[in-house]
Amino acid sequence: MYADEAAIAFYRVLGKYRDGRIGQIDMLHKGEIFVLGYLVMNPGVSMPGELAQATRTSTARIAAILGNLEEKGQITREIDKADRRKIRVTVTESGRERARAVWQKAQEFFRDVFAQMGERDTAEFLRLFDRFLELSNERIGKPDDSKKRENRN
Repeated sequence: MYADEAAIAFYRVLGKYRDGRIGQIDMLHKGEIFVLGYLVMNPGVSMPGELAQATRTSTARIAAILGNLEEKGQITREIDKADRRKIRVTVTESGRERARAVWQKAQEFFRDVFAQMGERDTAEFLRLFDRFLELSNERIGKPDDSKKRENRN
């Protein structure tokens, strides 16, 4: 059956490149850079719980990331004056600059790869990748759906 063979081939392709750029992209999704990017793209302040949801990681992991970023001077954390149980996280100019630099590097990387692929292959890749993700999301369900199902059981 072609779908079984395709699934195996897909895992082989991912495995073949996991130590390269694909692995780095996956790491960015859950680390300091993703948190900085989230804070830059969502101006104002954010709560650690919101960051944990955005990265789909634990609050303990977010606490560790925020501790590292605070030590580097890339975020500040303050107790919310209106609700002392909440911590407000704000990105600093140093954090913004780091996020911008990484974003620029990623943009250059993808631009170069897409330029090598050519316009037609790039368009086809993006169309198919979008379709793949669309079907994957339908198959898996939205992230919050699994929690709702667990709570019902």
